Amino acid sequence: LMFDYCAEPGVLSGLTWWSCYLTTGKQFDFYLSFGTVLLLLGLTMPFILLLGFSGALARRSRFLPLRWLGLTYTSMVRGIPDIIFFMFALIALDQGIEYLRHIVLCPDWTEPIRQGSDFRVCPAAKMPLGNSPQWVHEVYGFFLAMIGFAVVFGAFAANTIYGAMAA
Repeated sequence: LMFDYCAEPGVLSGLTWWSCYLTTGKQFDFYLSFGTVLLLLGLTMPFILLLGFSGALARRSRFLPLRWLGLTYTSMVRGIPDIIFFMFALIALDQGIEYLRHIVLCPDWTEPIRQGSDFRVCPAAKMPLGNSPQWVHEVYGFFLAMIGFAVVFGAFAANTIYGAMAA
């Protein structure tokens, strides 16, 4: 949605320069990313609250193993940097899903799954399958992101709800 006067960027200054810069395709992708994160948070909020209430109730439980589970969840997740969950834990979850599918769907596979830094499962075990449409891959990635957001922000919610219950 570039304006006609944006054709000569060398002569632009002030607000006209900004109006051209802020209406480029890259900028619109940037704006769309904010909408994606807000949609992600909106769809994940019920799961965040569910994990938050569950974690808080577990921490207040009189059953010692359940209390330890709640304390471990809230302390461990809050103590590990979020970037670990958002990047590496979700990759591990994805590889775990593919590994389990590989065991079930490809029992006759003889090559090692870990080949140096590569993770190679049989084509039938890929999640989603390599021939799936692009939207399936994007929905799957969005679902993994929902899990990550729910786990991380659920632990923060659990601590807040626990504090409110204790007060």
